[in-house]
Amino acid sequence: MANADTVNSMLTESVFRYFPSQTPIDYNQPDSFPTIPGLYERCIGQQRMLTTESGCFRSNHPGCHLLFAPSATQCPKGIRCSAYPRRAIFDIDNIADSTCPLPHTLPDAVQFAEQAGQLGIGNDTWVIVYDNNHFFASARAWWMFRVFGHDKVSVLDGGLTRWQQLRFPVSSDFSRPSPKRFEAVFRPELFADLDQMKLIQQRGSKQILDARSEDSFNGRRPLHDAGLLPGHIPGSLTIPYRRLFAPDDFTLLPDERLRRIFFDAGVDLTKPIVTSCGSGVSAALLLLALYRIGLTDIPMFDGSWAQWGRQADLPRQTLS
Repeated sequence: MANADTVNSMLTESVFRYFPSQTPIDYNQPDSFPTIPGLYERCIGQQRMLTTESGCFRSNHPGCHLLFAPSATQCPKGIRCSAYPRRAIFDIDNIADSTCPLPHTLPDAVQFAEQAGQLGIGNDTWVIVYDNNHFFASARAWWMFRVFGHDKVSVLDGGLTRWQQLRFPVSSDFSRPSPKRFEAVFRPELFADLDQMKLIQQRGSKQILDARSEDSFNGRRPLHDAGLLPGHIPGSLTIPYRRLFAPDDFTLLPDERLRRIFFDAGVDLTKPIVTSCGSGVSAALLLLALYRIGLTDIPMFDGSWAQWGRQADLPRQTLS
């Protein structure tokens, strides 16, 4: 098992391997970190973690905060490493609008700011988020921070699964961070509600990408919710989220392979896009992949099929 010092050394080394022509990063100045679309930690080979794209992994950096976004009710062990001295849990079902009957609905800016601050996150904090299930919750958490104006957020590529594949240390302990002041500014261009989606569908003004499995998209998967109808939004394109990451190490696929997946699905990357899924989680993985290939301002339909599929008066399609 690699110890914390070894991991620290790997992460620090990788910063300068990835930016060989840049001036050294000042680890005491968070704003000097390179702000490159899709900051990921790439896990290459069997033993080493290389080409980390941000110096915030440096253990002595006070402005970095690691968030674990569990995808299950029972929280498993999380990352333990001195490279990640501040760790907390980001629960997408708790940081949500509790007045809405739909699952994990986006809260308003006031609630998000309060709960993010309670996690020890300020506007100068660089957030690294990871999960234990194929980017599910971490991608949504990443999107939520961006929706509320915080672009200093990264996703750990491969998450806890890849971390454990590399036999790096884990722990069941999570810290209780000191609260900070966080100011949230809502970015409407990254969000789509039901009324907007109705107009998008009627006018064909955006390409609708659906991240659900083909069975769910085509209305062939059994539904356990009596109030939910099968099918998909007419005119939408299916891109099952599982196609976007490598099955062996659970890291996001390379740029060209991602582009090919979108092209093969009939997506025109030069035209407007909105993403959807079952309940606003895996659609964020589509956003992550699109962000990775340079499309950074794509909105997500937060209610997704959990909302559209409950409206009997709305059009829907199934595979006949």
